[in-house]
Amino acid sequence: MYTFETPYTFGTWNNAPLTWEVLTVDRTNKLVLLVTQNVVGDTMKFKGDKSGSANYGTPFWRDSTPRAWLQGTFYTSAFTAEEKGKIAQLVLDDVKQDTYNFTDTVFLLSKTEFESYHPSSLGKNWWLRSLAKSGNTFNVYYIADATNNTAYMGIDTSASNLYYIRPALWLKYGD
Repeated sequence: MYTFETPYTFGTWNNAPLTWEVLTVDRTNKLVLLVTQNVVGDTMKFKGDKSGSANYGTPFWRDSTPRAWLQGTFYTSAFTAEEKGKIAQLVLDDVKQDTYNFTDTVFLLSKTEFESYHPSSLGKNWWLRSLAKSGNTFNVYYIADATNNTAYMGIDTSASNLYYIRPALWLKYGD
């Protein structure tokens, strides 16, 4: 039987090993949900870029700046070919939006995952991938610094707020 303990080391970032917090083990599907013990990279907007481009667009995870960065720069740089083979590619249930069907390898936790698994507090604001809808307004959830509680903001303001990224992934194990 496989055992997984925190911290779990997998991949590298800026020439240092990435350490992960084990959130849950799915023994049926032979998957382990991991989230980094620390934030990774610089702060970023949920939509837009640091140059001031708002790019509000849709507030969905599929169109977000963190998703593009995680699926591109982070995934490409942080893992070897062998490690990439151990990362599950999944359609995240909470982000099946419209008619789009896309898979993710590395992602942000959802609000539900955060509340279910209670990852450790970092004392910093960091993004979640979940949306909240208030009337006709979409909002994006994030973790509020030292309180380690969820909060949300309108998508228009999320383009001007820089929060950290805390990658998560499902790691395959076994045969």
